[in-house]
Amino acid sequence: MVIFHPGGPGIEARSALLTSIPDIDYDDSVVVAWDGATSLRRKGACGPHSVAYGVQIPTDWRRAALAVGAECVPGPLTETTWAGTVSDAAEELEAIRTALGVRRIDLLTHSFGTVIAEMYLARYGRHVRRAVLDGPVVMDASWRQRVHVVSRAIARSLRDLLGACASTLCSDRVRQVVENHETSTYASLRNALVTANARVGSGKQTLTGTMVDRATLAVFSDHRLWGVYARGLNRAFQRDGRILWDLGERAYFGLDRSRYLTGLCSSIEHPPTVGAYVSADPLVNTFVKDLAPCAAMPAEQLPRRHPAVAGPQLLVAASVHDPLTPWGLVRLADWPPGALLCRTETRGHTGAGSPRTSALVRRFLSASEAELSFHDFGCQPSSPHKR
Repeated sequence: MVIFHPGGPGIEARSALLTSIPDIDYDDSVVVAWDGATSLRRKGACGPHSVAYGVQIPTDWRRAALAVGAECVPGPLTETTWAGTVSDAAEELEAIRTALGVRRIDLLTHSFGTVIAEMYLARYGRHVRRAVLDGPVVMDASWRQRVHVVSRAIARSLRDLLGACASTLCSDRVRQVVENHETSTYASLRNALVTANARVGSGKQTLTGTMVDRATLAVFSDHRLWGVYARGLNRAFQRDGRILWDLGERAYFGLDRSRYLTGLCSSIEHPPTVGAYVSADPLVNTFVKDLAPCAAMPAEQLPRRHPAVAGPQLLVAASVHDPLTPWGLVRLADWPPGALLCRTETRGHTGAGSPRTSALVRRFLSASEAELSFHDFGCQPSSPHKR
């Protein structure tokens, strides 16, 4: 059985599940889709959104679903609640596993779901056969390391995006701005967009530099939005800024900020003063300023990655183009010896929707012990831990 977590926190997990269904062999596997600690649901909610799909393995799923609900809903004499922390999510996952009556599970997790997976592995690793961390948060990276590596990934993604824009996607007006300012392309483009005074509504509101930054950073996480972004640039120079504004607004307001910050701030090292969340680069500044409220939030005590006994087989996949948790952070992290570290070229935050990454995950979850070699996928076993 595969337990699948789409990531978050603070996203509408039901839609994420629909767009991120894992591409694995359902003739051999049952997949339980679950979104613990990340959705917009009320405090106290528990259990999978979809009990299972790929039901080739005969099971009474209705009874199993009722059992999960009975395990997760607090009874009249207990004070148990699922508050949305990583610790709560790990316990919720164990309640689900117990209710379903499965001895060992596989974990397939994206983004923030990888933090929950690591907590679960530290507590209940004996119940896991194999685990996939796709786009891991990399909890043990320092703030300085995180900002440095993310800055490089943002610069790489920006070059690729504006290169595609200048060659095929954008109008002559946009190409002129991009191509005539090789040393400060984005700053020049940003300034030209603001100067164009593109309208975003029926009133006097015009497109701002901040919303341009948010829109630009947002499309790095989803390559499918590059064409939309290019149309937004073209329209902005015709004084219609609605497309870029909508992209930036969706990136910021399209999630539950409270849940997002509670989950993320507790999972990464972060500065204790708001003044530390500043960068001279406008795109990097957007990334770090979004996390500025973390200054007032404590970090949760997260587990070490090296349990006393050998853990399950682990595959960690990250892209060099990921603007949030890029491959450079994975290389710096202290993974268990023998974990498969896989460098991908996905144009986005996780491998969801990438045929190559999907093939990698399918192979990992279905391979026999003797077949776990992935050098042709750009994967190598991690070295003995450094600390």
